[in-house]
Amino acid sequence: MNRLISIVVIRGLLILLMLSVLLAEEARAQTEASVERVVALRAGALLEVETGNLIADAVVLIRGERIEAVGPQVRIPPEAEVIDLSDYVVLPGLIDAHTHVCMQPDYAENNPILYKSIPYRTVEAVNAVRATLEAGFTTIRDIDSEGADWADVAVRDGINDGLVPGPRMQVATLAISITGGYMNQNGLAPQIDVPQFGALADSPAALVAEVRRQVKYGTDWIKIYATGTTRNIDPRTMQPLPQFSYEDLKLVVDEAARFRTPVAAHAYGGPGAKNAIRAGVRSIEHGFFLDDEALDMMVANSTFWVPTISVYIPDGPREEWGELRRPCPDHPPRDRERRQDRLRHRRRGAPARRQRHRFRADGRLWDDAAASRPIRYADRRRINADGRPRRHADARCFRRSHRRAHQPPRRRGCARRRALRDERRCGDQAGGREYGRAAVR
Repeated sequence: MNRLISIVVIRGLLILLMLSVLLAEEARAQTEASVERVVALRAGALLEVETGNLIADAVVLIRGERIEAVGPQVRIPPEAEVIDLSDYVVLPGLIDAHTHVCMQPDYAENNPILYKSIPYRTVEAVNAVRATLEAGFTTIRDIDSEGADWADVAVRDGINDGLVPGPRMQVATLAISITGGYMNQNGLAPQIDVPQFGALADSPAALVAEVRRQVKYGTDWIKIYATGTTRNIDPRTMQPLPQFSYEDLKLVVDEAARFRTPVAAHAYGGPGAKNAIRAGVRSIEHGFFLDDEALDMMVANSTFWVPTISVYIPDGPREEWGELRRPCPDHPPRDRERRQDRLRHRRRGAPARRQRHRFRADGRLWDDAAASRPIRYADRRRINADGRPRRHADARCFRRSHRRAHQPPRRRGCARRRALRDERRCGDQAGGREYGRAAVR
């Protein structure tokens, strides 16, 4: 009997303990809810992304970490902190789907693998994500750490834990490539062993092991280099080098799918990009040379395209640009202007050959008068290639060279007669006789 009473008492005490714990949790939740920060943003105009319209005098009400209401008729609670943005246009946070926060703009001249430690690159990444957030980007997809190992995972976790300010991050850790391909250090002596920009896998077993390793250490995406770098592009066909076969890419996609991890493929185009699309990758990065067939395959397979539309250049005065803003190769100014002028005259019905000597050697027009009328033969005869007036002897040489350039070569007898004539003009001087004999031979 006493034993039964003891069991009932113990059960009652356990029930009371559980009730007290639940009540304490509920009270704590209510206390936290009561002290949640409430912020109201007064916007001069708010961009509605779905329609592209601007909503005037809109209010954005934020409670805690959630947006509670948006619109011009939103009531602002008395306890809310009001931020006046009446002079600004407010828009939702931006998303950058392809970043490298562990890489700096000077990476080409200052190789981070050789000259920077991974802790230092992590500090650089912390600074980069803060600047990215302040620029208006609230979500980024950092699509490989560029040889910084798991630094992107650490930065992502630090943001999630509130240690550093930054946008929401999805990371891809180390991109997968092949020996001798993209992300493999080149230009060094064979006996020098250095870390690589990516993870190298040259067999199916190595690919599976690398996918599992990256999932183990916290990756959100698997990135694979389906095509090589620009130096591997065939200059005759403009086809990028396929780095993996369809079977290899399919193996990576299937293994990543087991862990519910999507795959992003670096691919410029050609067979490598099409193999990646058929294998089921979630996105194609860059895609410089994607043709219509590849784009149709992407639509059929629901594959996203993250194109490289522009490469951003750091701000600064022009004298500091250096090689960062190299002009694209093009024709010299003289040839470019001449070509444009020919096209204009062709549209007017004038023959293009009449514009032959319209420009100076430095690419400038002769003068405004010459630019406003067709060039006559007399103009060409009176003007040298550098724009100076032509002397009579120069004009004779011009006419002679012009005939030689546009007429078939003369017979040997004609050349002999010209040589004898020049010899007679030069008299009996030795130089003249030598010139005549040389011309006859």
